[in-house]
Amino acid sequence: MASESIRDTWAALSLPIEEGVLTAAHVSRTNAWVFKDSKGGFGLMLTGVESPLRLPPLRNVHFTFRPEKLVEENGRSRSVNRCLEVTLEPSCEPEALATVLERLSTLVPSGSFSTEALVQVIDDASELFTAPPPDNPKEKVIGVWGELYVVSLLLKLAHDDAEQLGVIRAWEAEGGQRDIVDFRFPGSRTVVEVKTSVARRVHHINGYGQVTTPSDYEHGFLASLLIRESSVGGGSTADDLVHEIEGLFRGSDPDITRLRETLSHKLIKRGRESRDERYRFIASPESLEIYGMEKVPRPAAAEAVSDVEWTASLENTTALSHAERDSTLDALRANRTF
Repeated sequence: MASESIRDTWAALSLPIEEGVLTAAHVSRTNAWVFKDSKGGFGLMLTGVESPLRLPPLRNVHFTFRPEKLVEENGRSRSVNRCLEVTLEPSCEPEALATVLERLSTLVPSGSFSTEALVQVIDDASELFTAPPPDNPKEKVIGVWGELYVVSLLLKLAHDDAEQLGVIRAWEAEGGQRDIVDFRFPGSRTVVEVKTSVARRVHHINGYGQVTTPSDYEHGFLASLLIRESSVGGGSTADDLVHEIEGLFRGSDPDITRLRETLSHKLIKRGRESRDERYRFIASPESLEIYGMEKVPRPAAAEAVSDVEWTASLENTTALSHAERDSTLDALRANRTF
């Protein structure tokens, strides 16, 4: 039987009433415990493991090894041996660490997690746990919000888990770092760059590569999303969209696990803005327009000049008709040729 979800067990924990007190729960069929502090912070403890020989050099993730520890389970205290605790600085996003550590279940399906597996998972996502600047620019959150909106839209159009997996794999598809374009659909030989703005269809273009169809693809589109910021309690945050996406997953339990694992990798790659909970936005069905990349206004390329960035207004540029837009989205969700 599959082990219980680390993230779901932690998310189900209530906040402790008193500061300095922790709520905790055992992740069933594993050697892991999760705990939460009064500010919603994340913590994990593995029992029956060895002291780590090496730890990732992270300032914001703390490791503590205890030869013995008293834990309370079902109102009774008992002693557990060889415990490794992992906690996160308050300046970092607890949901991010909970999502990353969900990979333990994939690496070790038995639920008997080792110190080595834990360190490997955190090593793989070490960039995520660098302390954020005092205030992440809202523009970055707006950008990833639009990409998540498009992912959600295509998942709703998908017919089955295989098509959904193709959609998620298309996002940030190339290389270990951020891709120059947001989506690559190899089956339809199409790339899509998503640009999101508030009030006007005026977008910052980060170089010719964002609006040029690669030589090994046939079609290139810029998806322009016009959104508006919402008051407190309305609209959706980026984190809300992530949860919405997870709720759209179809298929058997193994299918859904694979979808969640693939999404988790993409969120790590996309950065902490993808789990932002501060800014709320609203998009309507008319918010999305699609343009051929060749239609996007651009400056002429000057000789011996590279890394050109510019602001392009699409307000006087012809978009695909709504029928063409819907046909394009349908081809993308199926990852098939036009």
